[in-house]
Order: sequence, then C-alpha cells, then structure tokens
Amino acid sequence: MRAPKAASLFAVCISILGADVLDAQSYPNHLEDTWEATLSGGAVMLSSKLRVDGESSQGTNINIEDILGLDKNRVQPRVALAWRPWRRHRFEIGYQWVRRGAEKTLTQQFVFRDSTYRVGERVKTTFNSDQLFFTYRWAFAATDHSEFGLGVGLGALLIDLGLDVLAQGGGGGQVQFSRSRSMAPPTGSIGLYGKWRPGARSYIDADLRAIKINTKWLDATVWEGGLGYRFFFTPTFGGEIGYGISSFDLTIKKTRSSGGDIDTFVKYTLQNIRLGMVASR
Repeated sequence: MRAPKAASLFAVCISILGADVLDAQSYPNHLEDTWEATLSGGAVMLSSKLRVDGESSQGTNINIEDILGLDKNRVQPRVALAWRPWRRHRFEIGYQWVRRGAEKTLTQQFVFRDSTYRVGERVKTTFNSDQLFFTYRWAFAATDHSEFGLGVGLGALLIDLGLDVLAQGGGGGQVQFSRSRSMAPPTGSIGLYGKWRPGARSYIDADLRAIKINTKWLDATVWEGGLGYRFFFTPTFGGEIGYGISSFDLTIKKTRSSGGDIDTFVKYTLQNIRLGMVASR
C-alpha cells in the first residue's frame, strides 16, 4: 500500500511543478509591460472639513458629513492608464469619481461665503470632490521579480460644493437662495514605491508619498499611499484588490478687495478599498 501512495504523492508534486513551469513559460512578466489599463470600483470612505470665507466675514469650519448629512461611505468608480516607454520609467494617469448629495434640516448654525445658514432650515447639499491624478515612477533597481524606486505624484482635487436653502412647508423643495464654490487646487507628493512578483501570475505593489508646500497663495500638506494585489487569469487579463489613502490639508489664500485675508480651507481624507479588472501587455 505504501508504494502506490508514494507514487501518487510523487505524481501530484510533479503535476504542481509542471504547472508552475508552464505558467512561467506561458505568462509574460507584467513588470515589463508597455501598457496597462485598470477599471475598478469600491467602497470610498470620506472625511471632509471646509471653511469658505466671504468678502465681509469669516466662514465657519464645517464638518461636511456631520453637519450637512453627506454619506461617509460610497461606492464609486476609478480608472487608470499606465505607459512604460522604458524599463525603468512608468507614467500613469487616472481619475477617481466622488459624487455626493443630501438634504438635511440643520441642527447647527454656520456661515458660508457671507451667508448664514440657521438651525431649522432645510439645506440641500451637492458636494463633488473628484480626483485627477498623474504619477511618474522611476526604478532605482529593476529585476525579473521586483522593482523599487522613486514615485512623484501630481494632480488636482476637483471640488464643487453647492448649498441650497429650501422653502419650508408646502414649498415643494423650491430653492429660496443658493451659494456655491468651485475650485481645483493642485496636489502633489513625492516618495517611494515597490513592485514584487511572488509568482508567475501574482503581483504586489505599494506606494507611500508626501509633501509640504507653503506659497503666497497655497499652504498644503499632502499624504498618499496604497497597497495592491493582482492575479492574472490569462496572459493579458487579471483581477485587482487594493487599498488607497489620500489626505489633503489645504488653505487657498486670497486678499479681500477691502484688505485682509479671505481663505478657503479644506481638510479632506479619502480611503478606498477597491476591486477591479486590469488589462496589461
């Protein structure tokens, strides 16, 4: 009985080794691909604070989710396209959608762009905070199974905020008055990244970047990071699971026509746990 069992175990081992060799031969090394496209969606976890000064008064620090009733968690899409013209150089551009809206009866008074929103008023809020991002990566070291190097991120936080005070009683949702603020503050960060190929079809990547900028019109602190795992079902197509975080602490500075500072302050954190598909060759 022992001989057949030993023979069966030997056959299983040979099959596994043969499959691994076959994968290594038939699946390309995606660390060396020229093009890569990713489409994903996932749970986006948000935390937002905002203050918008007016020409005649200072605004109130608003916790967007708590005061205005916006969701802290949403399922949103994300796309990215990467191009590697040379082995050690990689360029990536992408877009993360973040769209939210809510209606709430206020329980806290605040000032937004010289307008006072009072307790008991019903406010309809639209808050879009999409991210456009561009990343350049240069590998200090690149082998068949790993690469490690410098990552530089650029982009913009595309903010569009609208606050409508609705008529009370039988107004049918009619807007009494409205205030809005749109802006696209630039973002950037610099740090390190790594990619690993633990198997013929498996890949792990990680990023961590940060920056601090203080200019005449912008004071910004930015942190960005991510961790992802990919598995290729075919030589070209695979699946992705990942986690990302972006933290922005921005003050956009301006001078009032009458003198004095008029600032827009944004403290915004976005985390995402995503699932997606990747095509690479």
